[in-house]
Amino acid sequence: MEHSAPPPRPRRGPFTVITAMLVALTASFALAACGSDEEGPHLALTAAVPDEVPVGEDHRQAPVSPYGVSKKAVGDYLHYYRSAHGIEYTVLALANVYGPRQDPHGEAGVIAIFAGQLLEPMRPTIFGDGEQTRDFVYVDDVVDAFVRAADRGDGLILNIGTGVETAVQDLFDTMARLVAFKEPARYAMARPGELQRSALDPARAANHLGWKPWTDLEGGLRRTIEWFRAVPVGSRR
Repeated sequence: MEHSAPPPRPRRGPFTVITAMLVALTASFALAACGSDEEGPHLALTAAVPDEVPVGEDHRQAPVSPYGVSKKAVGDYLHYYRSAHGIEYTVLALANVYGPRQDPHGEAGVIAIFAGQLLEPMRPTIFGDGEQTRDFVYVDDVVDAFVRAADRGDGLILNIGTGVETAVQDLFDTMARLVAFKEPARYAMARPGELQRSALDPARAANHLGWKPWTDLEGGLRRTIEWFRAVPVGSRR
């Protein structure tokens, strides 16, 4: 069983508390209740505010948002279910997943948003100075990690990322070059609560799952842009 539904983005303020807890905890409880001594849930979580980058799984957990609190609570409950009921689990802490079929609207990631806008064409907006970094991992690589985690990594939290930081400005520059977009990005005020740096150390996943990312960023961006270019705007869901 797998659960990878995230709650809303952390920067939307205190009104996300109930939604974040309902999405993360209710789905997780349902999965745990359906588990057995032989096979339990496999969950996808995301990282909290880092003290150093790339972040390892043993990084201090001190959530500063309802989003982070709900994610930490899921891990704590999984530990309880394993100790009390023998239900095994594996938690995959995902970096910024991107690729074909990602919806460029709503809670989409920056790559899907940029791809949709650059192909309009229209100037994408960068919030802040563009120096904030993210760890972008291609969807096919993530699927491979889920498959491997189906029977490995019991009781562990495993980072699924590249360990490489990419600045949002550099991301825009690369994507603009790939679609021959000549105009600069627009800039707006940084969003409250936005992380300045983020990347996940995948060494533990390599040890326990035999997993490592194989898709380089430019190659993944090319495939993503090709999909966005081929699919009509109204069908990008």
